[in-house]
Amino acid sequence: MKVIVITYRKFPANRGGVSKHASHLKIAFPEAVHYSWNDLPEDRLCQASISFEPEKAKALNSYLLSEGLVRKGDVVIADGFWFHGLEGSGCRIVSVIHGTFAGWLGAGHSLARAQAEIIPLADEWVAVSPFAESEAERFYGVKANEVILNAVDLERFKPDGSIEKIYDFVDMAGTYEKGFDVVTELRGEFKGFTIWGMGEEGVINSLRRGKVFLSPSRYEGNSYGILEAISCGLPVLGSPVGLLWDSKSWYELELPGIAWPVHRGVQGYRENLNAMLKGSGCHSSIWESPRKWAEDHLSLDRFTKEWKNFIDLNR
Repeated sequence: MKVIVITYRKFPANRGGVSKHASHLKIAFPEAVHYSWNDLPEDRLCQASISFEPEKAKALNSYLLSEGLVRKGDVVIADGFWFHGLEGSGCRIVSVIHGTFAGWLGAGHSLARAQAEIIPLADEWVAVSPFAESEAERFYGVKANEVILNAVDLERFKPDGSIEKIYDFVDMAGTYEKGFDVVTELRGEFKGFTIWGMGEEGVINSLRRGKVFLSPSRYEGNSYGILEAISCGLPVLGSPVGLLWDSKSWYELELPGIAWPVHRGVQGYRENLNAMLKGSGCHSSIWESPRKWAEDHLSLDRFTKEWKNFIDLNR
């Protein structure tokens, strides 16, 4: 019996939440093997020249089964529907819910419809946050067996009091979905820095130079950007999705929900960012002592223990 981790791509651990999560699963289960779409041989890639992700998952997993790389009795921990093609194989299939395409792109989107059809076919489900858990139940009728928060390497992501805080805010808003339009407008009044696409060392150094982490994202399951900012001691100002929805401690920005009318939303960020930079506006202990909260909730030891207890290879 092996532990198999399956995701769409294998990015370096500093790129993308799913890739970071997979790298942390490899820490929890050092013997685990990680497969992705990139592992299909070139001849199979040509045969499977398809663009629809669920069909890519099916092609990959058919190959893994045919080569004996996944066998009956193995534990497969897959991102969302990336176990597709392994149904009925005798594997124990655990689907990790990072969020839903229905919440992000709308229930009518082809990927959302695919999730609704495939994800309920897993044997078990683990959500990365209460928000992701609620989304899966709301859109797909799936009740997660467990909620296991993402982890952060707290030895690397930590405050450094010797570094001057030169940015009013640091953000990861590199796309419209992440709030690029909001950040662009605020930069006329505040000194901000975007860490989208940076390597891990650059992210850490930039977070340590920030006063506030800004997250105007339109959708998140459980943002690593927020978790890493908290670990570096930054308070967070953001939209009520993912961790900020979970904590029930977001700032009142006038507009509930995910799709925010941009102009009123920007004004809300402007007012609250000003208040935070002046040392006021925090009304929850999670933001008054973010590093302490990270130490209590985000350690790799906690993540490893919870995942090992859930999988329980000896059961």
